Amino acid sequence: MLKYTGHPLVDGGAATITVFAEKRHPSQVTQADLDAIADYIAYNYTRPPLLGFIHGAIFPNSGYTNPGIKGDRKDYFGPYLYAYRVEPPSDANPCVFCKEPSVLQVARDYFPLLLGRDVINFYPWGEAGLPICGRCLLCVQAYSLGAGGFMLVVHSDSEAILQHFARSFLKDNRQAVQLAQAAGDKKPERSPFTHRTYLITKLLSAEVMQRDEREFSKPFSVTAYLLSNSGQNPSLEILHLPLQTISFLSDMRRADYREKWNTIVQRAWEVAPTKKKATKGDGTFQPRRNWLYEDIFKLPENARAFLRTYLLREALRYARSNQGDPRGGYSLKDEVELVSWAITERFLWRIMHMDKERIAQIRTMGDQLAEYVSSQNDRQFFRNFFIEQRPAYFRTILIKANLAHVKRGNPPLFTLDPYIEVFEEGQELSRPDWRLARDLVLIRMVEQLHQRGWLGKNADAIPETDDQDAAQSE
Repeated sequence: MLKYTGHPLVDGGAATITVFAEKRHPSQVTQADLDAIADYIAYNYTRPPLLGFIHGAIFPNSGYTNPGIKGDRKDYFGPYLYAYRVEPPSDANPCVFCKEPSVLQVARDYFPLLLGRDVINFYPWGEAGLPICGRCLLCVQAYSLGAGGFMLVVHSDSEAILQHFARSFLKDNRQAVQLAQAAGDKKPERSPFTHRTYLITKLLSAEVMQRDEREFSKPFSVTAYLLSNSGQNPSLEILHLPLQTISFLSDMRRADYREKWNTIVQRAWEVAPTKKKATKGDGTFQPRRNWLYEDIFKLPENARAFLRTYLLREALRYARSNQGDPRGGYSLKDEVELVSWAITERFLWRIMHMDKERIAQIRTMGDQLAEYVSSQNDRQFFRNFFIEQRPAYFRTILIKANLAHVKRGNPPLFTLDPYIEVFEEGQELSRPDWRLARDLVLIRMVEQLHQRGWLGKNADAIPETDDQDAAQSE
């Protein structure tokens, strides 16, 4: 009876109705299922805790949610909430979503972010309102029940993921409504997490994100719409997770990466402030965000910053002014055990699509330089390699180390071709991303030097740097 159309609000509502009816696919939804969720909406949208919230943020001025309307609201249910029962006229315009005959022309009071009732601009056929069938209209009325905090609508090219989010959010929302009604609260309790953190935590709980499941699944992306249809301040924020980011997050659940990755994630959670009151209710601190999850949404544009912060454990200077941000206290000296080339390599492959040959050259150079530093105990080279930001000076550091190694009767640390592959595009022409390459070699060096025990004996060789030191010199 229902089908996915490609529109996030209609599809979000179709998924919500499907899981509300405990069906596996929208096509299995029956008329009785539509009646059941329409009755649930009619009962709960017209009383606290949803009455004021739905009216203010989702359907302003709709007849059945407007708290200014007193008495029986049944006259408003038939034309809109139960429009799927209406037989469309023979000359009806097609529904703009499913192409079935429409029964109504709707505006923003029953469909978020549209224009007003009497405006004809941007509507088809020069008629005020958007033509829509009764089933798609019910989906739109229901979508907020399957949205995070009633406002975060998740869409995906994976039907399994679409229904996972609808199911999970619907469970949270129905529980919040029941608790509020039992306590006599006028507002439903919403997730304490920020929308980005909430979205990632829900995504990771999906069955399709488990490795064994994903072996047989097609890659997928996720787009979330943080939507407010407030009459005074309508807004729309789009949060996108491309398929390469989701594939990377799925990879991190594998046994090869899980333990170390989970520790990295755990240390990215917001911490309790120390200088001001940090507790509520029973006195326990409730973190609202995970900073790694928040930064995931900036990939791949901020890939180098992500690598330096989470995989090289470089402190963020600006984060130190925020008492709840743990990134201001990151320290390679204290957290060297979290540096992982395996995770870095997967990151380069999934997120940055780096050429495998270049990744192999970076790894080999990291191994060779780690062997040189540990065998020669060259603390100064390690420190200079770590902090130098000028390409010409950086090249000189490597050349001097290579010459010194050869003079001791050893083979070269590296030859011209591997060096050019990693750091340069031609003779004395550094790659635009040479600093990223340096950071990647450094990650491999640090991991190897830690495993050899050299860093444990020479922890003071690790310079105290932060992201601003690098940014100021670029």
